Amino acid sequence: MAIIYRLLERVKPSPTTHTQLPLRWLLIILNTVFVSLCAIVIINDFLYKPLMHKWIYMNQSQIFGSYEDLEPLDDILQAERQPSRRDSIFFHETSGEWKKLAFPSIYQSVDERINYAHLTFRQACAIESAALHNRKSDVFVLFAASRYMDAAIRNESRFKVLLHYKNVHFRNVHLWSYTLNTPGYAWLKKDEVFMSSFYVHRYFVSHISDFLRFMTLWRFGGTYLDTDTITLKSLELLPPNYAGIESKFNVAAGVINFSPDGFGHQLAEKCLIYFLKNYKYNEWNTNDAIS
Repeated sequence: MAIIYRLLERVKPSPTTHTQLPLRWLLIILNTVFVSLCAIVIINDFLYKPLMHKWIYMNQSQIFGSYEDLEPLDDILQAERQPSRRDSIFFHETSGEWKKLAFPSIYQSVDERINYAHLTFRQACAIESAALHNRKSDVFVLFAASRYMDAAIRNESRFKVLLHYKNVHFRNVHLWSYTLNTPGYAWLKKDEVFMSSFYVHRYFVSHISDFLRFMTLWRFGGTYLDTDTITLKSLELLPPNYAGIESKFNVAAGVINFSPDGFGHQLAEKCLIYFLKNYKYNEWNTNDAIS
């Protein structure tokens, strides 16, 4: 606004002219536009984005229309095949495709607004490498927002390859039921995590991922891998309770294994509690309880 005022000062007419009134109205209009834009940004960031994030990640039903072959992924807690305590490998996909759902275009078809299961080629490679080298372990790909599959998705090259592995399972995670009767339930009810969307969307995605990896290992034990982690050898012979190395000074939270009971469960609980107590929604990389 200071720049606009300086420009207008340069073209300010002489006192002898009769154009000062229109100039004053021009300044009023510019001020009104500026204040309106600021209000829109504040409402969008403080109210709309957090509410949309909560709706997408907390609500199970997001079907926009009726499709005969459209099916939701099984819920991780209700599916017949449950993670085995100790031997399971977990990947979390937390992006949620929220922009597509929160800001639907008038040019989008109903089909384009369905939250289909989606994986990048890099993610698919990471999952396949874990399944290939760990045949005796179940590999669970957990989606943090309700996802759907149909015949077209199953025939995509990425899913088609992964579905050939009998030990790969795709599951939905409903955050309320997943955290019920756990240390994470009260923290989730505070809605603090959804405020991270005010800063940067990647904060929110990262924070949900940080939370869920510790929540999952607290629940089941086993191994968590980031979706960009390529497995070159079997993990099945490694002793429990380990983590990856990021540098000489830092342990990486992208590779974690905890046993489901005893010392391993105690470690998982300490990591989860540390995350919940020290969570900062406005910072990206300070919520890691491992490093």
